[in-house]
Amino acid sequence: MTIINQQLGILRAKYSSMVPYDADIQNYQREADLAIKEYTTALDQVNQNRAGQSLGLRLQIEQLGLPGNPEPSKKIFYLLGAGAGSFIASFGFVLLIFFLDHKIISAQQLANATRSKTLGVLNKIESNERNIRDIWNDKDGNQNFELYRDMLRSLRFEINNQMDADGSKILGITSLVAGEGKTFLCYSLAYAFAMTGKKVLLIADELPVIKSDSKALATSQNFQTFLIKKEIHTEDLITIMNKSKARESLLEIQSIKSLQAGFDVLKDEFDTIIVDVNALQDINIAKEWLLFTEKNISVFEAGNTIKDSNKEFVDYIKKLPGFLGWVLNKTQVQS
Repeated sequence: MTIINQQLGILRAKYSSMVPYDADIQNYQREADLAIKEYTTALDQVNQNRAGQSLGLRLQIEQLGLPGNPEPSKKIFYLLGAGAGSFIASFGFVLLIFFLDHKIISAQQLANATRSKTLGVLNKIESNERNIRDIWNDKDGNQNFELYRDMLRSLRFEINNQMDADGSKILGITSLVAGEGKTFLCYSLAYAFAMTGKKVLLIADELPVIKSDSKALATSQNFQTFLIKKEIHTEDLITIMNKSKARESLLEIQSIKSLQAGFDVLKDEFDTIIVDVNALQDINIAKEWLLFTEKNISVFEAGNTIKDSNKEFVDYIKKLPGFLGWVLNKTQVQS
């Protein structure tokens, strides 16, 4: 038993001497682990820095700056370039509008579009001025009236020369569509021919004019009634026969021979006969009136276009043997 206790004592002494040694070993292991972690972290940062240097942008100097003053500013060249570009763009836009705009505003444009002659041009007379007698007897110096009279005289001269050349007496006035001013032109030409001393018969629609204190142009009669009765009451210089408002067919009232005989009677009685023919869009009625006219003109309102649907009417009126040309009406004249 004593020996056993001695051995236990020896073992306990050895154990006591070994405890501090184990603690030191654990501390060493802990410090080694920390050092490994720090090394791993530093190694990762180094690798990241190397990768960024190899993949990133490298700035290099292409050309060394030369000593001296800076070059002058190129601002003026930029401004000139911008101005030239703006001018070219604006000019191109104007050209585009010009080629796309088919409105007819001049006699030359009308002649080119119809490929026929333009006899004359008339300025626009406003609705509150539409009294023929007032236009011709104006004493107040109305420049619009004066210009209209001068243009109308020029047109009368052209028509009169061509009608006198072969002794024609019946003038038909038509237009492509309604509302282009042909009826007002008929009344104006009747007055213009009467001013030269000719005895004029006007066969026309009633003219919607503004009432005035002056007397009417002449006492009107009915053309259809004349065809039946062959009676006519002539005025001093201008006699008016109104057409029927019912848009009746001439050939349904009388035969061609009877109608021709009626016009022959009128030709013996008058020096000039002006017929307000229906617009060519009413081609069935217009054709019947054009059977009995000897010379024809067509009115075109300035600012309108010749539509594709009306080109056949242009060709039709041009092919008539007595077609004299076009009149550009209602032009805007700049003072």
